[in-house]
Amino acid sequence: MTSITKQQLDVHHELLKDLGKVDRPSAVCTSGDMPLTIPGLKVDGLGVLSLPLGKTQARKLIEQCRHELEKRTAQAPQKPTDYRRADKLSCNCDDCSALSAFLANPDRKQGRFPLAKKRRQHLHQIIDGNLCDLTHATERCGSPFTLVCTKTTASYEAACKIHKRDLQNLSRIIALENKTS
Repeated sequence: MTSITKQQLDVHHELLKDLGKVDRPSAVCTSGDMPLTIPGLKVDGLGVLSLPLGKTQARKLIEQCRHELEKRTAQAPQKPTDYRRADKLSCNCDDCSALSAFLANPDRKQGRFPLAKKRRQHLHQIIDGNLCDLTHATERCGSPFTLVCTKTTASYEAACKIHKRDLQNLSRIIALENKTS
């Protein structure tokens, strides 16, 4: 039977504690959109991780996490300078082409699309399915009703949130590296 040192247990405890803070634990954990490793999985350059982690495995795992976080935090997200948004949509029908043109327009914050119900529903589905950076609501006056789309900075705000979390995780990893060295 292999004996486990107190230092190995401490490293193991710290890793599990930090992995427990990951937002969406699953077979492959993610923090924001960054994949992380769970002990027991095969890791490039480390082989299969098993518990408790050996000192070398733990050091390499922490080093890989730090390196990835350093790359991800090297540049903060840039706030949009105009109203241009991602305009690639999964449909090229006439209504979606009009929506795409609105999204690509750097000067228009709001777009108005007077459309019959089925066509408005189609645009709702395209907007939601393509994660368009805008809100949409139906203005129920006149005929046909009008789909009102307003561009937002939701993807920029989400990127800022992930960047902030990555910076916090980087600080924790650096502290963990200093503790284990």
